[in-house]
Amino acid sequence: KTFGGTDSDSAWDVTSDDSNNVFISGDFYGTADFNPGSGTDNKTSAGFADIFIVKIKSNADYAWTAIIGGSSGEIAQGVAVDNNFNICYAGNFSSSGMDFDPTGGSDLKTANYFDIYISKIGPDVSTYGFTKTFGSNGWDWGYSLAIDCNNNIFVAGDFQNTVDFNADIAVDDHTSLGGWDACITKINSDGSYGWTKTFGSNYNDSAIGIATGQQSNVFIGGSFEGVNVDFDPGAGTDYKSSAGSNDIFLMKLNNDGSYVWTKTFGGTAKDCGYKLAIDAMGNIFLTGFFQDTADFDPGAGTDYKTSAGDCDIFLIKIYSNGDYAWTKTMGGPGEDKGLCIAADKTGNIFIAGSFRDTADFDPGSGVDNKTSEGGRDAFMVKINQDGSYGGVKAFGGTGIYDVAQGVCADNCGNVYLTGNFYNTVNFNPIGGTESVTAAGNADVFLIKYNNF
Repeated sequence: KTFGGTDSDSAWDVTSDDSNNVFISGDFYGTADFNPGSGTDNKTSAGFADIFIVKIKSNADYAWTAIIGGSSGEIAQGVAVDNNFNICYAGNFSSSGMDFDPTGGSDLKTANYFDIYISKIGPDVSTYGFTKTFGSNGWDWGYSLAIDCNNNIFVAGDFQNTVDFNADIAVDDHTSLGGWDACITKINSDGSYGWTKTFGSNYNDSAIGIATGQQSNVFIGGSFEGVNVDFDPGAGTDYKSSAGSNDIFLMKLNNDGSYVWTKTFGGTAKDCGYKLAIDAMGNIFLTGFFQDTADFDPGAGTDYKTSAGDCDIFLIKIYSNGDYAWTKTMGGPGEDKGLCIAADKTGNIFIAGSFRDTADFDPGSGVDNKTSEGGRDAFMVKINQDGSYGGVKAFGGTGIYDVAQGVCADNCGNVYLTGNFYNTVNFNPIGGTESVTAAGNADVFLIKYNNF
C-alpha cells in the first residue's frame, strides 16, 4: 500500500492491535490522498507539516485517517495501541493554539518552541482521550512511545533548558546539563502524570527507543557523550563514560521509575542506539549504527566489531537477566543504519532501515550482498530465534532516500514495514515486479509479509 500527495509525506512508525488492524503515524504537507485503494480520502495540512494516523483493517481495506496540526510544523514519531484499542501517539509540535482533538471537539495547545506531546484517542477516532504537552524555549523531541500491560504510556526523547514535564497542576522541573539531555516520561492510563526521569552530560544525550517488558519494566536505548555521565536518575549514581564522540546506551527502569541498570557500548567514533524490542522470553534487542571499531560487550569481556565503511548496522542481544548474549553486524562501504526493530511471537527479530552502495546483510560466515539502486535504499533483515540469519528484503529506486522507519509483527506472525520512497520503486524484491511511482517528493509505503 502507498499513499501521499505532491509534497513530502513521511511515515515514522507502525503498530498493530489485537485484531491485527494496522496503524501508521507520520507527517504530511499540502494535500495528500490517504486512501491507498481505488477510493479517495484527501486531507490538507494546516501548516508545513501536520500529523497523520492511518488505520488499515486486517483484511487490507482502508479504514480512516485522522489528521492533527496547526500553522507550523508537527510530527508523530511513535504510535501504539493499548489493551482497550485506544490509539496513543507522540512526537513534537511547534504551533500556537493547535487543536489536538481530531473527533470534532477542541483541545488547544501552544508550543513554547518545539515541544513534546503525548496524545490518546479512542478506537476508530470515536472519542478523544487527552493530550499532554511539555517543553522549553528550545528544541524538545519525543522519539518513541510504549504502553505497558496496564495501559500506562511511556515516551522517550530529549530536551533543552528547563522543562516542566508535569502537564497537570503540579510542577516537575528538570534542567538539562548540556545541549540536550535524555528524558523518559510516564503518563498513567487515565491521563494523570506519572513521573519523568532525565540524565545527561554537558554534551548531547538522547533517549530514542523505548519498550516495556513482561513485568512492565521499561527499557530505553539511545546515545550519549561525555565523561562520568550519571545514568541513575535517582539519588544514587552510576557513572559511565563514552569512548568516542557518541556511544550507545541501554537502560532498564522499574515501572515506578526506580533505576535498575545501564549497559553502554561503543568505540572512538560515532555510535548510536535507535530502537529496541523485547521477545517473549524477556530478552532485549537493540539496533542502530556504529563506526570504525566498537566493543559491544558491556561487561568485563570484549566483543570488538569493525564497520566495513562509513557506518554499519548492529543488533545487540541482552538476556533478560542483563547479561550480554551477542552482537550481529551488517553493512558495506556506504552508510548503513538500523532504524527500527520488532520481535514476533516465536522470537524472530526483524530490523529495518536504510543502506547505501553494496552491503552484506548476512552477519555470519555467509555473504548476502545487496546493492542500492539510488542514493539510499530500504531493507529489512530477519534474525531467527536461535540467532541465525533468516534473510533480507531490500528495495529502492533512483531517488535520493528510500527508507524503512517502522516495523511490527501481528498476532498471526505477519510482519508490516513502513517508510518513505521517492520516484519509482519495485516493492517486490523476490523476483517479481510491483512498481509504484510516488505522487510527489516523497510518499509513504506499507508492506505486509506473511511468509518472510
